[in-house]
Amino acid sequence: MRHPVPLVGDPERESAVGGESEQVAGLVRRDDHGFFHQHMKPALEAGARLLEVVAMGRADQRGVGGRLVEHGAPVGGVRDLDVRLVHEESRLGFHRVGDRNDAHRAVPTDPGQVRIAHVAAGTHQHHLEFSLLHRAAAPGWFGCNLLVCSLGDAMKIGIYGGNVRRGKPLSSLVDEIVEKEQEGFSSYWTPQVGTFDALTMLALAGQATSSIELGTAVVPSYPRHPSALAQQAATVNALCGGRLVLGVGPSHAPGIEALGLAYDRPALHMREYVSVLKALGGEGRVDFQGDMFQVRTGFACPDAAPFAVVISALAPLMLRAAGEVADGTVTWMVGKNTIAASTAPRITSAAANAGRDAPRVIVGLPVCVHDDKAQATARAVQIFQGYGQLPNYRRQLDAEGIDQAGEIAVVGSEDEVTAELEAYFDAGATEVIASVYPAGDDSRGSFARTNALLKSLAAAG
Repeated sequence: MRHPVPLVGDPERESAVGGESEQVAGLVRRDDHGFFHQHMKPALEAGARLLEVVAMGRADQRGVGGRLVEHGAPVGGVRDLDVRLVHEESRLGFHRVGDRNDAHRAVPTDPGQVRIAHVAAGTHQHHLEFSLLHRAAAPGWFGCNLLVCSLGDAMKIGIYGGNVRRGKPLSSLVDEIVEKEQEGFSSYWTPQVGTFDALTMLALAGQATSSIELGTAVVPSYPRHPSALAQQAATVNALCGGRLVLGVGPSHAPGIEALGLAYDRPALHMREYVSVLKALGGEGRVDFQGDMFQVRTGFACPDAAPFAVVISALAPLMLRAAGEVADGTVTWMVGKNTIAASTAPRITSAAANAGRDAPRVIVGLPVCVHDDKAQATARAVQIFQGYGQLPNYRRQLDAEGIDQAGEIAVVGSEDEVTAELEAYFDAGATEVIASVYPAGDDSRGSFARTNALLKSLAAAG
């Protein structure tokens, strides 16, 4: 739900927006470069609300934070802030730092607070003002005054698909991705399993779409040399117009060992693997000398651009590696309590300590809108029972107090499913990718009902 805050008159003359006139007046008076009119005013007119961040500590080179306040009262439940440095004032005078490359992301911490994960070196010595132009998630501490623009309670929803329906050709998957883009979903993800090649399908989908993000969740790393995967991903990303998110992971010991490969030191393996991937994806060349990989190579893919890399990080060492060298994590079979207590804080802390932007926490979940929750859960237990036998997932399910893997599914009425998904965002998820499954006698109707809800939530975002 958006919270409209109408502009009162002309902000340039009256310096007033809703009840926030003093803060806005201060910003507008110093808006020598038109940042307010270029960025904040359109956001407000689109239904944003202004919030103030009360300084709670001293800024440093890695992060600042404060308490969100609206009309003097603490505000919680805001998510996914996109932070833009409006300007800094110092003894050297006015300096504008407003372009998109200076955007920072907020890190969820305690309700009612916001933490900015990274601030440009040296800015801790100045008085800072930020405009946070999207949503928040919950917050940390700072030593500066902020002005916040929140667009409300939107959720970033993607689809975790990759299933070709019985009797349909492989090309029908591209048609499905086109459909999901038209329906307004933010992303579409497919696993790399024993069917088709995920990246090849995303390359084809990239040529048929224009805006939807395309991700793998995930490509197993052990069977693929990082140089070969980097070159393939760079090619796919070029064909997708820069919309690829490469999800990679060590997979599971039984499957890797069945290939005659050693499932050896997975956390170190992923740290070094992704380090090579990121270097090749960003620079087109790498000279890496590690314990498990020694790689000196490069390639020149036409139209190449850096691509995001996320790790299927579940355990503490893997989450630390994901925060320090990757762009985030993509999870499966992880509940909201574990997201809040382990996944989000561990990866966020690792990224902040490494001086990196706040990581993405992409949460994959089975979802079914159905009035009979017991029936929907029983169906999930049937569909997803194999996951509970894999040690990596078993540990996550045990941490959540879940016996059968399918019990992690988000089920219930439209209101119940919405509330449960919101709880995942409150726990620290930056986005949810839904694996839609059917329940009841009318499978087609069940798919349609769940998709309709997710579509409405995606549209609200």
